[in-house]
Amino acid sequence: MSSGQRSPETSPDNILVVDDHAPMRESLVLLLEAAGFNPLEADGGRTALRHLEERPVEGVLADLKMEDMSGLELLKEIRKRDRSLPVILITAYGTIESAVEAMRIGAVDYLTKPYDQEELLEKLRSNIVASADSLFPFDQDQEVATSEGFHFQSQGMRKIWSRMTQAAKTDLGILITGETGTGKTLLAREIHNQSPRANGPFININCAGLPEALLESELFGHVRGSFTGASADKEGLFEAAHGGTIFLDEVGSMPEALQAKLLGVLQDSAIRRVGSNRERKVDIRVVAATGEEGYAGDGRPMSLREDLYYRLNGVRFHLPPLRDRPEDIRWLAEHFLREYAEKYGKPLRGFDEDALEALRAFPFPGNVRQLQAVMEQVTAFAEAAIPRVTVADLPEEVTEGTALVSEPAEAVGAGGPGGEGVETLEDQEIATIKRALEQTGHNLTRTARNLGIGRTTLWRKMKRYGLE
Repeated sequence: MSSGQRSPETSPDNILVVDDHAPMRESLVLLLEAAGFNPLEADGGRTALRHLEERPVEGVLADLKMEDMSGLELLKEIRKRDRSLPVILITAYGTIESAVEAMRIGAVDYLTKPYDQEELLEKLRSNIVASADSLFPFDQDQEVATSEGFHFQSQGMRKIWSRMTQAAKTDLGILITGETGTGKTLLAREIHNQSPRANGPFININCAGLPEALLESELFGHVRGSFTGASADKEGLFEAAHGGTIFLDEVGSMPEALQAKLLGVLQDSAIRRVGSNRERKVDIRVVAATGEEGYAGDGRPMSLREDLYYRLNGVRFHLPPLRDRPEDIRWLAEHFLREYAEKYGKPLRGFDEDALEALRAFPFPGNVRQLQAVMEQVTAFAEAAIPRVTVADLPEEVTEGTALVSEPAEAVGAGGPGGEGVETLEDQEIATIKRALEQTGHNLTRTARNLGIGRTTLWRKMKRYGLE
């Protein structure tokens, strides 16, 4: 069984330790055993790969510098076999460049010798033991994750992805609904990637972004002289998608006349370019999406023709907003952080718990798209030496938004433990924080400064007292 095939018998704390220096390897093994892990040993990269073929593990802890195969080379080989197995690299020759390269290839973390033992154990627990939950298989042989590295932990998204893998194998029409930014394009691309058409083109067009005449020309193509400016024949996107998938985003914004032409394409597997009578056969799969809008009694988006709806609605997926699945935020945020850490050359490795709590508490009205934008902003402005994102690194729109998400129904009253009419120290602290927040318009940075405490400390106190 390969490392990617986890069985019910797999211990959640199997950690493969890879180091060709025996004393260091044995030291790590003793540390892990004392901490309750089940360490397995490999004296080099090639031995490690054999281990992974013979016995599944939950994580890998590898030295960067080894004789037969470097840690980076081992990481590349592991990623060919398993995209999700957590790997942490350790090195005595750490540089920002090597850290960025490790994170780019897919390491979940990177430690420099001499390392703090408690820090190492914390990283193992947060990045490896916790990651067992991120695999969320529906059955013990199937791992539910996207081909682009996204992971979803929420039950709703797990069900969608499980159903999607089955629908992708068919040629049924697919309709995706959901708010803006919930990941409709991601789902459409994943349907293509897991379908028999995966080697063909994936064409994506937003039907709301073009006027009717231009949209028709883009989709169907045109012949020379069919309208002013048509100086040459042009292939349309339906033809360009031949053998693959075309994703029609915001299909409900398409004028009714074009919806009728689209219905003809679905029925006849053929198109006519604008200005031409010649019929051209196309072999395409159409995936369509609409945003949140009114629905008819049969569940049809009101903007779609009834006949087109029934043709597209072979399989229907509704993507829930991010505020309804906060358990997905960590995995999405870490995915985007890795992506932008590579883009901006920053060795960011994750988030501290306060930052994760702030992200989970924020409602993200722009959904996944807004979370992605926040992660790019955080990465772009992060200081080069910061390994983990803290609350202080998050934009004010997130931290101040969480502060205003909910107010307690009533303040802690005077009838507390101190007796009727007696105000406790806790009551006084709550009142002080409330006044300070009101004075600054709930600006966390200024409130913390005025109170003479750190922003993270303020955040923890607000969380403790239900003031977030």
